[in-house]
Amino acid sequence: MNRDQELSRLWICVEDGLKGTENQLLAVAEHLATGYRMISIRPGWVMRLLAPYCGGGKWLKIAADTPAPNIILGAGRQAVQPCLWLKKQYPDAKLVFLQDPKWMRGRFDLIAAPAHDALTGKNIVTTHAAPTSVTPERARVAADCWPDFADMPRPVTTVLIGGNSKTHSLTPDILDHHLDRLGALPGSLLITASRRSGAQAFHRLGQFAKSRPNTFVWDGEGENPYMAMLGHADRIVVTQDSVSMISDATSTGKPVFLLPLAGGSKKFTRFYDHMSALNAIRPFDERLESEAYQPLTDAETVAEAIKSLK
Repeated sequence: MNRDQELSRLWICVEDGLKGTENQLLAVAEHLATGYRMISIRPGWVMRLLAPYCGGGKWLKIAADTPAPNIILGAGRQAVQPCLWLKKQYPDAKLVFLQDPKWMRGRFDLIAAPAHDALTGKNIVTTHAAPTSVTPERARVAADCWPDFADMPRPVTTVLIGGNSKTHSLTPDILDHHLDRLGALPGSLLITASRRSGAQAFHRLGQFAKSRPNTFVWDGEGENPYMAMLGHADRIVVTQDSVSMISDATSTGKPVFLLPLAGGSKKFTRFYDHMSALNAIRPFDERLESEAYQPLTDAETVAEAIKSLK
C-alpha cells in the first residue's frame, strides 16, 4: 500500500454551519484523498459555552463496522473535544487540526496555524494565511465559464465585502464611503458580499449597481460566480475583516488591496503585517499600486506536512 492509499480514509470534523472553516478543511482534503467522511458537530449551548476546554465525543454515532480513519482532520473551537475523543477511539490515526486548538496542543500530531497565531513546537506547521481551494489555474478555468464578464471594460476590479464580526464593524457610513471611492475607479466592478454583510448592505449594493455603469453585484441567487470573479479580476479589493477572503484573494497572485473597517485586533494587525511583508496586500488608495508576489499555497503546504507524518 502506497502512502496516498494509506491516507485515503480521511475523517473531517467541523461544526455544522461553519462554511468558511469547512472550506479550509476541504481545501486540504483535496490534496490528500479522493473521498472523506464528514462529521458535523451540532453543539448545544453548554458545549458552545465550555468549548474547547470541556465536552467530548461520546454522542458521536460511529457504526462498529466503520473502517478506522487514517487521518482525523478538524478545525473550529467546537471540534477540539470531539477530535480528541476520536483520537482515543482510533489511536493509530493521525490527528491534525487547523488553527490553534488552544487546548491539549501536545495531543495533536500536527497543528497547522497561520503565522499571526505565533505558535511554535515540533508539531506545528506555520502557514501564511488560511488554507483555500483558490489557485491561479482554478480561477482561470472558472473565468472561462463566465464569459459575460470578459466583455466588461478593463481594468476589472473585483470587490469582496465582509461584514460585522467580533473584531470589525461594517457600518452604513463606512460602506457608503467605500462605494464612493470604488465608484470613482476606471473600468468595471465585480462585487460580492458575505452573509455577515447583512440585508441593509445587500440593498445598498443593489442600489449602487444600478447607479454605476459596468458594475455587477452578485445578489446571492443562482450559481455563485465567486471563483470566476477572482479569475476575471485585474486587481482585488477586500475588506479587512476576513482572513478567509484575504487568503482567497492572495492565492490568485493578483494585486490585493484592503478596505478598512471599524475595529480591529492585535492578531489581525500581525496578520496584515505578515502579508504586507510578502507584498501580498496593500492599503486601498486610488493609485492601486502594487508589487509582484508569489500566490499563497497554504492548503498544499498543510497537505504535504500531513503526508510526511510518521
